[in-house]
Amino acid sequence: MCPEHCSGIGLLSHEQHLVHADIKPANVFICKNGQIKLIDFNIAFPIARLEAGDDHTARILGRYGAVTPLYSSPQRLAGEEPSKSDDIFSLATLAYIALTGERPFGDRNAREAKEQGLAPIKPGAIPAATWRVLEKALQFGDEARMQDIREFASAFAAKRTWSLF
Repeated sequence: MCPEHCSGIGLLSHEQHLVHADIKPANVFICKNGQIKLIDFNIAFPIARLEAGDDHTARILGRYGAVTPLYSSPQRLAGEEPSKSDDIFSLATLAYIALTGERPFGDRNAREAKEQGLAPIKPGAIPAATWRVLEKALQFGDEARMQDIREFASAFAAKRTWSLF
């Protein structure tokens, strides 16, 4: 799987008003024709738009589900209601792994890394602009992280002026 695939994996689910809530390598299927598909929507959550005056916030409805700790945001690990930015955190984790072959926080999950004051290290082979996209998507604070999957996908694709090969 290439890093550019990581940026687009969650687009379809969010366009269909779903938060996947468990994006990880085991849930990414690569077809024989090279097409990438996100699978296993067992714990996905529907996104409901609340339109009260100027308030156009997204709220996730549903039950708490299982998470895969090494790919989950600190908020999901704390049992908070899943959000689109949690999927973005997971996608950025996948992109980081695709670029480096390592997890952003080693063998620690995001909550442990946050508690220990760890941060992902910039992979040397990518330009600073690409790193800024990943770094923002890997923020521990939900409010500091990208909130829109399209923002992540377009920023990641636009900044990709390098090659792994």
